[in-house]
Amino acid sequence: MNRGVAWAQSILIFLSVAILLAGACVEFFNVASGTGSAVGSFSLTWLILFSVFVLFCLALFVALVFWQLGYLSSTFSKLIAYRNRMSFFAGSALLVLVFPVWFLQYTQWGIVFQGFFIRLLIWTIVVFATAFLTSSGETLAGWQQTLGALALTAASFSIAVALQGVTDYPFSLGWSEGNRLWDYSTLFGKSIYFNIREDDTILFC
Repeated sequence: MNRGVAWAQSILIFLSVAILLAGACVEFFNVASGTGSAVGSFSLTWLILFSVFVLFCLALFVALVFWQLGYLSSTFSKLIAYRNRMSFFAGSALLVLVFPVWFLQYTQWGIVFQGFFIRLLIWTIVVFATAFLTSSGETLAGWQQTLGALALTAASFSIAVALQGVTDYPFSLGWSEGNRLWDYSTLFGKSIYFNIREDDTILFC
């Protein structure tokens, strides 16, 4: 029974990761396709980026298979020992948390990579990387650290989204507010416009 449950869990993990990686590759293909004509519909730069991304996803899946089969036990033991000896690993978890937030929310790449699977893949990698860096002892990634990473990443993205609307401008940045300012300025302050006379009639929008 236990063996059957273990196999079912392994199959579920493999299937979930395969769907995630395949979906991310498809979304990356949609981004890269149509960028040029150097090779098919790809520019040379985006073809290279897409190829690297596909190889990265394949490497992740192969690593997962080897991990489930127990072939990476010695490698993980070395990583754990190295992490425990280096105190700066815990501090570097902050960079792991901040970088994807900055990359996706405050750069133009966040507009390019809006796909659900790509963002979920990035989030998953960040969660496990943060859990690994903040864990201690002989554990690769503890449950408490994993749950803490989930909470921190979710809070970081939520706060970053909210802060995007914060500016030093005293009024709303929405269309309605700007339209209202225009209407009242043309009604009570025509003199500030060099091409509008006091007797001109202006239709409000």
